[in-house]
Amino acid sequence: MLSVLQAVAAATTGIPPNSPVEWSPDWFRGAAPTTPWSVDPNTYCSSLLNDPVTWDVTFDACYQSCLAKTGCSEFYYTNMTRWHGRTGCLAVSGAPCATPCTTGACGNWDAYVCSSGDATKCATPPLPPPSPPPPPPPPSPFGFAGALSDHMVLQRNVPARVWGTGGTPNGTVSVELSDGAVQSVVANATGDWAVDLTAREASIASINITVVDHSTNRTATLHDVLFGDVWGCHGQSNMAFGLGQDISAKTACAEANNPLMRLLVFTSHGTWEVAANKTACTGTGFAPFSAVCMYFGMNTFRELGGTVPIGLVYSAVGGTAIERWSGPNALAQCNQTGVVDQSNLWNPFIVPLLPMRMSGWLWYQGESNVACSTSWKWMPGLNCGIGCTKEQPICNASATGCASYYACAFPAMIADWRTQWNGGNEDIPGRTPGPRPFLFVELAPYTEGVGEPGDVSTALIRQSQLKALTLPAVAMAAAYDYGDPASPLGNIHPRYKAPVGWRLAMAAQNVSYAGVPSAKIPMNPTLVSATISKADAHTVILQFDRPVQLRPPALGPCPVSASSCAWCSVDGQNATLTQQSLNGNTVFAVVPSSAPPLGPATVVEYLYGDWPVPTIYALDSSFGFPVPPFRTTAN
Repeated sequence: MLSVLQAVAAATTGIPPNSPVEWSPDWFRGAAPTTPWSVDPNTYCSSLLNDPVTWDVTFDACYQSCLAKTGCSEFYYTNMTRWHGRTGCLAVSGAPCATPCTTGACGNWDAYVCSSGDATKCATPPLPPPSPPPPPPPPSPFGFAGALSDHMVLQRNVPARVWGTGGTPNGTVSVELSDGAVQSVVANATGDWAVDLTAREASIASINITVVDHSTNRTATLHDVLFGDVWGCHGQSNMAFGLGQDISAKTACAEANNPLMRLLVFTSHGTWEVAANKTACTGTGFAPFSAVCMYFGMNTFRELGGTVPIGLVYSAVGGTAIERWSGPNALAQCNQTGVVDQSNLWNPFIVPLLPMRMSGWLWYQGESNVACSTSWKWMPGLNCGIGCTKEQPICNASATGCASYYACAFPAMIADWRTQWNGGNEDIPGRTPGPRPFLFVELAPYTEGVGEPGDVSTALIRQSQLKALTLPAVAMAAAYDYGDPASPLGNIHPRYKAPVGWRLAMAAQNVSYAGVPSAKIPMNPTLVSATISKADAHTVILQFDRPVQLRPPALGPCPVSASSCAWCSVDGQNATLTQQSLNGNTVFAVVPSSAPPLGPATVVEYLYGDWPVPTIYALDSSFGFPVPPFRTTAN
C-alpha cells in the first residue's frame, strides 16, 4: 500500500512509487529532485507551535502524527541538514496555503511553518547539548574463565587447558600448581590467556591451581581440583529432568554423595559442586541436576573401579530444537540459515566450554524437532525445528521434511562440535583411538503434542537420529521401552531415567573405554535383512546381527490408546513375532493366514509409532538392549 507521500510524489513527479532512488523533499513541491535525503528514527514532526513529536521511521507515521496534532490538511517535508541532519515534517493548518511558504525564515534551521500562508510564526529550536563521550568499558577482572571454579575436574591423560581474562595485555601469566609445577604464557593484546597443562593421570588427591599476572602481581586460585574424566550433558527437558523426580530417586540420591564426582550446572558460567544429596537432588521438577547425566556418571564411576574422578558438565533447556545448539558451520551444511533463535544456545552454553578438554558428550534431544500433526494449523514453507504446540503452531509443511532436516542436522552438529571443541577429534591415551564419543538417547514414547493417534512424526525423528550412527564413536541408548503415561510432569517426561543412564554408560564403555569388563557387553542388535519365507507366504524372516530374544508379552502391554502404540506390522497388519531357536539371530513376523499372501516390496514396520512397545531384545538376562525401531521392505 502506497503512503500518502509516495502517492503525492508519484503524481507530481512521475517517479514510480517503488523507485530505488531516495526521496527528496522537493518532490513534494512539484520540483525535480535535488539532494537526496534519508530518514532516520530521530526525525521530528513540527507543528504550528513548533512542538516536536518523535516519529517512528515511516512516512505515514509522521503524516498521521502531524494530522492528529494540528488538524493539518497538508504538510511538507524539508531537509534540515544544517540541524544535525534531521528531516522535518511541516504541517499546514486549515485550507492549503494559497502560495508556497518561503524557506529560510528560520535562519540556519532550514525549515518553515506556515499558518494560513503566513510564515512569520517560526522559531529556531535550541540545539541539544553535545553528548558526553561514553565511558571506557571496565577492564575484565583478572582470573579464570566462568567454566572453571573450585572443586572442578580437569580431563586426565591430555593437556588439560585452564584459561581466563584480565591479564596485562602482552604480559606474562604463570599457572602454578600446588605440587610445584609451573607453566607460563604471554597474554594476548586484550589480556586473555590460556595454558595447556602437562598431561596427568587420574588422581583422587586434589590440588590447587594459582594463576599469577607478573606485571601487577595479581593472583587467582582454584581450590580442590581433581584430574579424571569430564563429560558434557546437553539437550532439552528430558536431559534437564531432575534426579530428585526420578522413580528411583530415594536410592539414587543416597548414592549421589560421592566426593570424587563433581557437578557443574553451566549457563554461560557456573560453579562446580561436590556431588551430594543437596547438589544433585534438592529441588523439584527440573532441578537441580540432570537425572540422566547423574546416572551415567555413577555407572561410569563404578565401571572404572571407583578410582577415576568424574566431572559432569550439564546444560540443557526444555523445549529447544537442535538449531539452537548448533553453530553456524553446522547450520550451513544443512542450508539452515536465517532461522529464528538459531545458535542462541550454542553461543552462551557451548562456546564458553569449547576450550575445555572433555571425554565426550551425552545428548537427549529431538522432541522439539518433531513436526506438528496435519490436524493442527500448519505454516508451509517455514524452517523445521522451531518447535510447535497447539498454541504456537510453527512447523514445516510435512513431518517427512522435518525428519529429513534432522537426519542432516544431527550428524552435522556432532561433527562440528568435535571440530570446534578443543581436542574433540584427538585420541585420549589409554582409550579407544578416535574422536571423542558422542552418546545420544533415542526418544522415549510419548503422545503429548504429536497430533492425532497414529501419527508417526516421532517415529520419523527416531529414524533420523539413527543416521548419526554412521559417524565414528557415536552410540545410542534406547529409551523407547521406558514410557511413563502417569508421569506428573507429562508423559513426554518419563521418570525412568536410571536404565537410560546405565545404557549410556555401557555405550561409553563400548566406544571409548578399552579393557573394562563391560566393554564387551553387546549393545542394541540391528536388522541385517528381511525376506519373505519361501515356505510360507504369510511370514517374513527378520535376521539380526547378533542373537536376540523375545520379551514376554506380559512385560510390554500398551499403556495408552492402542492407536498410538506400535508393535510390528507387515503391510499394515499386526504381525505375531516368534522364534524357532531361542539363541538364534532370527525372528519370524507372521501375519494371519486369512490375509492375502505377501508379495514383492512388502513393508515391515517395527515400533513405528509414537508409543513403541518393544518385543525383540539382545540375548542377555536383563532385557537391557532392545532392537531399535525400523521400517524396511521384504522381498
